[in-house]
Amino acid sequence: LEFRRVLFRSLSPEQLDALEVGVIGFDDQMRIVQYNRFEAEYAGFRKLDVMGRHLFGEVAPCMNNALVFGRVLDGVAAGSLDFELDYAFNYRIRVRLATLRFYRDRASRTNWLVVRPRAVLLADSGATAR
Repeated sequence: LEFRRVLFRSLSPEQLDALEVGVIGFDDQMRIVQYNRFEAEYAGFRKLDVMGRHLFGEVAPCMNNALVFGRVLDGVAAGSLDFELDYAFNYRIRVRLATLRFYRDRASRTNWLVVRPRAVLLADSGATAR
């Protein structure tokens, strides 16, 4: 499934929750407007606790850098947010590797982040879990 082409705005909350990837919808002010079950479990944040909050400033400050947030700002300003990158989330004693896909749904003026986990590296043992 090519997630860049999925119109997440047309999916019900139940359909979003059925996906086996993390999905976050956010507006041009970077406020979260959609957050699915998979992402809640992966990130460890309840949906109620993140809705309306700033994605990069309050929920995922580890992505508040030029590599991610800088590119998102540029894409939103240009009206053409569309990129993918592999990223390492540093979380407590773990490093979570994921592929991040950002894109803009021009019709709804909503921005989307799809998080596809790849692996978890355990810092204390060097082991890898999937």
